[in-house]
Amino acid sequence: MEEILKTILVSLVDNKDEVQITRVDDERGVLLRVKVAKDDMGKVIGKQGRVAKAIRTVMKSITSKENKKVGIIFELRSYHAEILRGWSNCKYIWNKRRG
Repeated sequence: MEEILKTILVSLVDNKDEVQITRVDDERGVLLRVKVAKDDMGKVIGKQGRVAKAIRTVMKSITSKENKKVGIIFELRSYHAEILRGWSNCKYIWNKRRG
């Protein structure tokens, strides 16, 4: 299962060495956590999440034959932290200018 997902992801990204997939099994099914380089995250998610949704659909159709449920999480922790850090700096500068 991870090999198929990795094949899909490697064909989408530029930094092929930074694709990491972590598998977590529990009673509900399989959870796959995907990490890619920050520059490739937009390619993996796509506009309005269309590529991510397509990847999830393909993986669900593959695992339906095995009677398993699969969930895929695209981890964005460092990306969001960087956006929030940038936003707080902009907010600070804006408030400072206003007086």
